[in-house]
Amino acid sequence: MGIGTAAGPIFGGLVGQLFGWPALFWITLVLLLALVPCALYVLPGGNPGTETETAKERRFDLLGGIAFGLAAGLFLFGVTEGQAEGFRSLSSRGSLAGAGLMAAAFIRRIFTAEHPFLPPALLANKGYMAAVLTGFFTMFAYVSSLVFVPLLIVEVNGLSPGAAGLVLLPGAAAVAVFSPAAGRLSDRIGAKIPVVAGLSVMGISLLFISTFAAGSSPLLASAGMLGLGFGVAFTNSPANNAAASTLENEQLGAGLGIFQGALFLGAGTGASVIGAFLAARKEAAQNPLNPFYALDAAPYSDAFLAIAAAVIIALVFSAGLQSGKQKHSSETSR
Repeated sequence: MGIGTAAGPIFGGLVGQLFGWPALFWITLVLLLALVPCALYVLPGGNPGTETETAKERRFDLLGGIAFGLAAGLFLFGVTEGQAEGFRSLSSRGSLAGAGLMAAAFIRRIFTAEHPFLPPALLANKGYMAAVLTGFFTMFAYVSSLVFVPLLIVEVNGLSPGAAGLVLLPGAAAVAVFSPAAGRLSDRIGAKIPVVAGLSVMGISLLFISTFAAGSSPLLASAGMLGLGFGVAFTNSPANNAAASTLENEQLGAGLGIFQGALFLGAGTGASVIGAFLAARKEAAQNPLNPFYALDAAPYSDAFLAIAAAVIIALVFSAGLQSGKQKHSSETSR
């Protein structure tokens, strides 16, 4: 997942450079269609040989899922509309209000449905929730960086989208190389130490980008992304193990599904919130928030400083991770 997330902007930059941005969506469509037969073959229900559950055992809270999806979608739409039209606009206020109503409906559904989308037992599991929130803010920071480093390179340094995508290459390579090792390490020593170390490296890398790379050589931004990729590698796999270690076998499917959902929600939220923050800082045209920044791209310096703050929040939640060896390490590693 980390490799795919990191490689996507590189691939997208090159395709946009060579064929134009509309081609990105057509190519993505082709890739998705190619995955359909693969999914039908390997997933339970698609191939009779993989069937392990009876129909009675499969229950899904459709109304709870719809409420959760609408709450998340309306929130992200309200933030992006606030960035484009102003947070006092009807579209932004209406979307954010609708998100609040759907969130309230979702919470009510959790405690009233026979088989809720999010089982209340998971909410009461402090170790699990620490892993979920750590993962959320990790992806908030990582995907925000994948969005705004190329934007910085294009807008401030004047490079092409393809060149901007290549700036991310060292970070993608770090995720590819170190993620498996980080997962195995967390199997042996527990998740807490790798996660704290990874988040620390992420925070230092983001402070480096905020202080030295915003408005400077693209090589400095690439060096910052290398450190960020290394930090993500030592955070995501162990955090996944930390979540799994807190769950009973019958909770693994729902628990890890919600954990993965939190990662993608963090990714979308980060891009939206930091985008709105960057637009506000551009409009304000004020001095940089980072006291050590001395270049001429202050809004971007401020944006990466805000992303670093998300990493600090993740560090706070990581204090609640279980530090022992993982109960489900074999299943999780596979």
